[in-house]
Amino acid sequence: MLIDSIAAHCESYSDWCSSTIRTARSRNSSEYFSDFLIALSSQGKEPPGKSGRFIPNLDRLTLRALRPATAKLGQHTLKYSRAWCPACMHERLTNDGEHFDSLLWRISVIERCPVHRLRLVELCPACGQKQTWPHRNGALDLCWRCESSLIPDWRRWTLQLEPGFGERDCIALVESIACGTLSEAAPDALQTFCLELRAVMSTVYKSVTAYSPKIDRVRVLGRTARPTLYTMLRQAEASGVPLVHILREPREAALIAGELDCVRRKLPEQLRPRPPKEASKLVLNRMSENLALPESTISASLRTLAKSVGVSTGFLRNRLPEETAAYVKDWRNRRDRRRAHHVERINALLRAELIARYRRGEVRSHDEIVEILVARLDVGKSLARAVLATFLREASAHSA
Repeated sequence: MLIDSIAAHCESYSDWCSSTIRTARSRNSSEYFSDFLIALSSQGKEPPGKSGRFIPNLDRLTLRALRPATAKLGQHTLKYSRAWCPACMHERLTNDGEHFDSLLWRISVIERCPVHRLRLVELCPACGQKQTWPHRNGALDLCWRCESSLIPDWRRWTLQLEPGFGERDCIALVESIACGTLSEAAPDALQTFCLELRAVMSTVYKSVTAYSPKIDRVRVLGRTARPTLYTMLRQAEASGVPLVHILREPREAALIAGELDCVRRKLPEQLRPRPPKEASKLVLNRMSENLALPESTISASLRTLAKSVGVSTGFLRNRLPEETAAYVKDWRNRRDRRRAHHVERINALLRAELIARYRRGEVRSHDEIVEILVARLDVGKSLARAVLATFLREASAHSA
């Protein structure tokens, strides 16, 4: 089994290294979970004379690959004592006479053995003691305190058919580390995932970061607070994207999470998030179409253009700085020419008719003049009101 191939002893340290301060701290705190080494079951009481006895690629038997993306302390990551499947222990002792603990069992959220679907055992069936220490002779099937067998009677085995929280993600994570497909997580993977997700879909971002309110806060030392493995599992479950994908390619995982949310909400195609290259190509095509319009026609603003593609204006300024600057300049020139044309038409109508009617009392107020300008010339109220105020001010100054 693949899970068995990545498993080994979970604290079967020999006597010569069990007295060190580092080992004692690793048993009582999860601070060193990323450095947690899993020794061979054949390790003796004395240090080996040849380094060849150690497994090559030993990092694949640990969680060191998560170090760039997870908190150093790692609370709620590993159990503080051993846990084992009684069926696995019984089978291994029956077949080859040697048992080892799986790394998957040591993760805190794992409650059952995915192979036999049995709830993991954490207490000695004889004395009820947690196995925080290995047996003095290194046997993992014996209690370190009473030296009784750790395999309970089969009638006391608890069946758990449904997988627990985070089980699938943890299995995929351990398998990826063991196979070498996840040799090292992306630096600050979850922070990158959440920031990209906020730019893509704010609704998904809020539901994901609800499990970690401190995801965007910066500590006093200037470092971003990294999440624990438990928090990452919660956020992966909220987004619907596998945790391994977030650790490998956080930006691509954010796009997938946004697309999944769009499918759930049945949003139109133009509002769905797109890969950066596809979005950039679509924006360039629409920019070219708008720039080819007659000069008398005003094109869509940058915000409207970005919204139609499903990206932000910041995305356009970052990905296409020169094209965006040229488009904004052309749009402003078109807007200014159109505004100047409207101002000229409004002034002409005021001089020809409306001011005279206002002085004769046919038009009773400025608001009525504005309504006439909007109806006849198809201009905005704010522009009509501003031009009218300027016209009356200049006429008053000229008469004075």
